[in-house]
Amino acid sequence: MINCWAILIGLAFSINLGCANSAMLLSKTPPRNPVNYTFKASLLQVQNAIKNAFAKLPGYRYMQLEYNDKETVSSKAKATLSLKSNENDFFLHYSGSIGKSKIYFDKNGVALDYYAAFHLHVIFMDSLHTQVEVKTINPQVGIGKKALPSAPHMVRMEKTKVVRPSTIEEYEILLRIGTELGVVANMPKLALP
Repeated sequence: MINCWAILIGLAFSINLGCANSAMLLSKTPPRNPVNYTFKASLLQVQNAIKNAFAKLPGYRYMQLEYNDKETVSSKAKATLSLKSNENDFFLHYSGSIGKSKIYFDKNGVALDYYAAFHLHVIFMDSLHTQVEVKTINPQVGIGKKALPSAPHMVRMEKTKVVRPSTIEEYEILLRIGTELGVVANMPKLALP
């Protein structure tokens, strides 16, 4: 019986290593997009624009918008939004991939699944100016599947690798806010690799 377990563990270990090696990480040079923007709008106008841009389903890349005056705030968002300095802020997150990366690829040139959450830090400048800074939280790409299923659903979970944010998603978020405020034509164009 012990030999059977040793064989199974050895097999699982070799499959696990095979999965990790099958998705070698290649990256394009990331573009330099702004991750903050000062809008010529009041704090309330910017907050309403964010709610209008991201609260509609399916939302930006199926991400859920969380903020302080909402009835329920998830535990993911609570740690960020509970700070006094973040009382005007928003949190975007999703339980899975938010799409294919535009800069990270496997060895065959296939774009990898990208995982991240975003903290939208809203800064009151004066009655006519509000800055939004988009902070990326835990950016990762999927590099294969784990060899063994994970509880509670007993499915093979994605193996991920931490990566640098691209600035693409961050600026897409700012552009959506600009669209809601009617100022997107005045904003720089999105830079892609």
